Amino acid sequence: MIRFVCSSLTIKKRLSTNKSSYFNHIRKKTSSATEYNLVYNRDSGIVSKLISHDDTSAQWKPLFRSVIGIEIHAQLKVPTKLFSSGPTKHHSSYKSEANSSASLHDIAYPGTLPLLSRSSVRNAVISATALNCTIQETSRFERKHYNYPDLPFGYQVTQQRWPLAKEGRLICRRYIPPPLKKSKGKRSRRTKEKMDDSSSIITNATNDDLSTFFEVGIDRIQLEQDTGKTTAVSSDGSTRYLIDFNRAGSTLIEIVFKPQIYAAHEAASVVSTLQSLLRYLGTCDGKMEEGSLRCDLNVSVCPISGDVDNYVSGRDDDIDNPFHAYLPKGIGQRVEVKNLNSLKQIIHSTEYEALRQSTFMLNGHPTKRETRTFDPKSGRTIKIRDKDGAVDYRFMPEPDLPPLRLDKHILGTNTLQEFLDENLPELPEQAIRRLMNNNGISEASALIITSDRSLIKFFEDAVSTCIHELEQRDKVVDQKVISTAIANWLCNDLLALSKESIEKEKGSNREHDNEGNSYYLVENFNVDALRLGCLVSLVLDQTVSTTQAKKLLSVMYHKDKESLPLDIAERNGWRLITDMETLKFICQKVIFDAKNEKQLQQYKMGGKHVQKMTKYFTGKIMAESGGNAHPELMANALREVLDEVAPGVV
Repeated sequence: MIRFVCSSLTIKKRLSTNKSSYFNHIRKKTSSATEYNLVYNRDSGIVSKLISHDDTSAQWKPLFRSVIGIEIHAQLKVPTKLFSSGPTKHHSSYKSEANSSASLHDIAYPGTLPLLSRSSVRNAVISATALNCTIQETSRFERKHYNYPDLPFGYQVTQQRWPLAKEGRLICRRYIPPPLKKSKGKRSRRTKEKMDDSSSIITNATNDDLSTFFEVGIDRIQLEQDTGKTTAVSSDGSTRYLIDFNRAGSTLIEIVFKPQIYAAHEAASVVSTLQSLLRYLGTCDGKMEEGSLRCDLNVSVCPISGDVDNYVSGRDDDIDNPFHAYLPKGIGQRVEVKNLNSLKQIIHSTEYEALRQSTFMLNGHPTKRETRTFDPKSGRTIKIRDKDGAVDYRFMPEPDLPPLRLDKHILGTNTLQEFLDENLPELPEQAIRRLMNNNGISEASALIITSDRSLIKFFEDAVSTCIHELEQRDKVVDQKVISTAIANWLCNDLLALSKESIEKEKGSNREHDNEGNSYYLVENFNVDALRLGCLVSLVLDQTVSTTQAKKLLSVMYHKDKESLPLDIAERNGWRLITDMETLKFICQKVIFDAKNEKQLQQYKMGGKHVQKMTKYFTGKIMAESGGNAHPELMANALREVLDEVAPGVV
């Protein structure tokens, strides 16, 4: 059992204020070994023990480091299933009612034979190439035998020994945890605890040496069938299990990463990066909450110091492990945590396992190989079964399918390279560099824009529209200035409206807040690229102010979803007044208004009154113009009028 712990609340509060802190987030230890004050660093993966502390500092001894392998099952975005014509959720004829979209082959009806889906193979090839894998132009299918009620054949058709692709790599950006959401009113006890969990603890080290990017190797990518879905229904003290075969037979690619991941945040970054990449490619919708992307972790801990022999009884000495060469000396037995469906679950289950296994290792009773699942309510992993010996899946070649050869019949092109040239899009990192170099936008904006290919096109179309509008008005055009302006309006204002609208309509799902769901999807925008480009052109040529443009965008998004921004501005009187004679007339009207006679006399007194009264007149003039006076030009006009009224006043 694991629970939250700190040596004392006072110490925790004092330590959390130090800016050079290293360990952060949840601190836990086992209740059965209260002498261990262990903390886990989600960034470095190091488990440390509190040695000593006083009111201003603490000494920590690094003991273990987590070692993580990841297996990801991604459901491909294709209309039919891998070996049948049964519709998937991406087909127009798909029905969501249980067992209404399963074909005879999907439920293993005798006499039915598999027919390979070419679109599945093509999407798998595109995905594997984007992951820098070596594509095997000939691969094979095989049967993996095991008995589950939701596996109608009694075996799964997969490619474990002859995969479609091998030896890839994924370059990931470091995971940055989202800020805690501000709560209105008084904080509840639960909220305070949540904030305490993210506070910091002092140590001698820092995280400055962590690079922005890290690389993880991919062992293989294989095509395989999905299973059905089992749902437990409890009533009257009994539990029934209902099986839905709608998902059975859908196309999965299993992506097996090498155990080169060493921290919870690295694991989250790997999954998040892969999720974004597959969405970008259009090969998987990446909806973890719907099971389109499922993650299994293999977590172990290894000693950091040279005291390997102290923990020798817990070592994983399985030389048959295909990843044995990648594992550090003295590593403990790996524990598999299955079916994680959010980044939060990945982080919490990794942390829990690292601390649990470290505590058992210190107690002299290291964990054994086992399979566990994560309970989101308690934040703990729960044991499902032991894995004392190797499971005999009785692999055998699939007799009903020939070897998969990537020829013209499958790919539709003469060669694999020709297929990739025609179908593999510009990859996200390439797009980021291009937008930063050619358009001059910031990396932060480029990261958002390249999250979806349609968003890149939206941005580029808006830039083109803005340039065209300014050229039509004979204005000076600077592409980088225009691109930066479009990027700012898109990433800050338009996406904020999209997020607000979606959360208001559906409510915010906290479990999947960081999954990058639908805020960035162009189809959810109520403002198209043409109208956004026109709006920004009005700001750049000073037809409207930034404040007026924000009002315009709100009207365009919520109320008027067809009119051009200039037409909306005309109807509402939202246009900057830039004519100097008009501005001087408004200034004179305000200054000579009898209501402002007292303020005018104060201005004429000079000295400290000048600045104060100038601000007063500025506010009155802006109100008189309905907020339409150009701020800088109005200030110049006001200065001229005041110099005429009270010459020499300083």
